[in-house]
Amino acid sequence: MTNLIRTTSKGKYSKEKAIALKELAIKSIGSSNRSTAFELQQTIRLIQSVQTEIDALDNQIKLVVQELNTPLITIPGIGYTLVPLY
Repeated sequence: MTNLIRTTSKGKYSKEKAIALKELAIKSIGSSNRSTAFELQQTIRLIQSVQTEIDALDNQIKLVVQELNTPLITIPGIGYTLVPLY
């Protein structure tokens, strides 16, 4: 980490600065609370589930638009998700 900080700062920051930044990061985001970790895992699973649903809906929209065979899809900037709005 020291080399990364020294390189990216073009020598402006030293080893001491790298150590200080590491200690600040541990204090600010370092958490070993099991309940917080569990809640975070649940939230991540929920986001993944919602993203799966969004992907499925996008695929259904694309299929319907392809069935309609509308010329709107040929307009630059108009994609499969915008065609149903017209």
